[in-house]
Amino acid sequence: DETSPLPKITNFDDWYESSSKNESSVEILRQMLELSIDLKRLPEEQRTAPTVFAERRDGAWHAKVEDFTSDMVLRYGPENEHGLYLTQSKNAKAMRITLSDTVTRIPTAAEADKLNGRMRDFTGKGFTRDSIAYGGFKDVPRQVTLVIRNSGEEAARVQVTATLHDTYHDNGQIQCEKSLKPGEEGAFVLDAPAKKWIRHLALTGGTKGAGLRLEQVGVALIPRSKLNPLTPVQDIQSE
Repeated sequence: DETSPLPKITNFDDWYESSSKNESSVEILRQMLELSIDLKRLPEEQRTAPTVFAERRDGAWHAKVEDFTSDMVLRYGPENEHGLYLTQSKNAKAMRITLSDTVTRIPTAAEADKLNGRMRDFTGKGFTRDSIAYGGFKDVPRQVTLVIRNSGEEAARVQVTATLHDTYHDNGQIQCEKSLKPGEEGAFVLDAPAKKWIRHLALTGGTKGAGLRLEQVGVALIPRSKLNPLTPVQDIQSE
């Protein structure tokens, strides 16, 4: 309520994720504590995912992928101060890569107020339309480039499908497709449209995806605040 120094949990804030549908900030803190305890039980070298360092090139961050494990952190920024978390899963038909949006810094209470104000009668999804203002404290991938090599013995028709995300949920897909000869590599570039960013990637091709190797990954990141211009708080509350 208004007496709490903590910001309210909503579906679009840039400081608390609500995708797990936790009922309270106390539950979030409990889960964070359990995670911390679990991590301390692991050997130190297993407490973080493998890291690859990206270099700035043509307005995006690019990194070579020597061995893409199930989890990987792409470090970027002038001093590698930020990290984009990549999670890989495979099945018989495709490789799936999930890209996290990255919190670049924690906002002050004053900055939070400028974005969302002291909302009354908050109704959850009622404030998650595409006209809502985004906070500027996260980076999200607006373009992803995958360099893929066909290491198999047969030509393969390779397709990369990107799942797009908007204010509240996955919303739409874009694709890039091309043929690769044995030993050939190709760049697959996917650009998100306005007000959306890339959340998941699915890679298919070859014989059930066999023989395809991810050689490089490149991401062009943008602050969420630039996806949707800031709307005055009073206008949001009056609608």
